[in-house]
Amino acid sequence: MIHVVQQVRLEVPIAVAWEWLSDLVWLATVNPLHRRAAFADERCRGVGARLIVDHGLPIGPRMPRIVRVTHWEEGRRIRWTDVDPTWPTYLFPHSEQFTLTPLGSEATLLTDALKGTLSPHLPFGNTFDRLAVPIIVARTIRIQCARLQRKCR
Repeated sequence: MIHVVQQVRLEVPIAVAWEWLSDLVWLATVNPLHRRAAFADERCRGVGARLIVDHGLPIGPRMPRIVRVTHWEEGRRIRWTDVDPTWPTYLFPHSEQFTLTPLGSEATLLTDALKGTLSPHLPFGNTFDRLAVPIIVARTIRIQCARLQRKCR
């Protein structure tokens, strides 16, 4: 199982950070492996909102997956998952949570936490996950957090 946590200081008040975070299509595409995102239906905020997110490398095929918002604490936290109930071990089943904590009136701490597995069917899946963390997952989360931080400048 992979568990990556990254924190970054945003030089904006928590209300501004929440405004960005709660734009789910924008938030989904901050991840460099999420090439495109669109809402799956008319619901675009809160628990139950769903997006179709095309996953993939910058070149090559895209793999669409349904992302479902499972937790929504207005002004503070969003958690989503792309674990498909029909195919729960398809590709990279994972969840991700974004939490905002005020650091005074003009700055916010963003915590990005991801849990999942790249190898649900491999005989040595835990070893594969441990190897993949620094190469793929942690690097992607670092890039994502850096992009979020740059938005504040």
